[in-house]
Amino acid sequence: NHDVKTGDASFQKHVDANCINWFQVSGLTNSEAITRMVNEFGMHNLDAKDILTPQHVVKIEEYDKHMLIVLNSSYYDANTEIKSEHISILVTGNVVITFTESNNPVFESTYKALESNMLNLRKKGSGLLLAFLLNTIIANLVESVSKVEEMLEDIEETLLDIKSDQTNM
Repeated sequence: NHDVKTGDASFQKHVDANCINWFQVSGLTNSEAITRMVNEFGMHNLDAKDILTPQHVVKIEEYDKHMLIVLNSSYYDANTEIKSEHISILVTGNVVITFTESNNPVFESTYKALESNMLNLRKKGSGLLLAFLLNTIIANLVESVSKVEEMLEDIEETLLDIKSDQTNM
């Protein structure tokens, strides 16, 4: 693990050629550094613009040696409030870079998988890490939908109880 600063002259100097490298960029406020990082890993300024635009539609851009996935997710925070999150994932060779709007817990399970060396994840292809990240995003979406569904059922039950009470009067 390296402490990468947005002011670093080069981001590629932190890449270990012998394993999968995952960089997590939290916050989309330093557009110059994000653009520089995207350019350094062979992507275009328009890709940086997509990453920096939280209202962007979901898309996958596939190039010869790179892929950019732009999507939106949701999760429940510590106060059990639903939060939406703009997420972009850049995959190039043995490097995966995730960009999120905030420092959120979306990828916590992936961090744990890397720390515990689950499935020797760092020594496998970047595709496996991408699969873990996408699985985490989907699991958060499913959890959000389930909680919303539970809340709607509770509201429906309350409304039916109120209607039943009114007809019995």
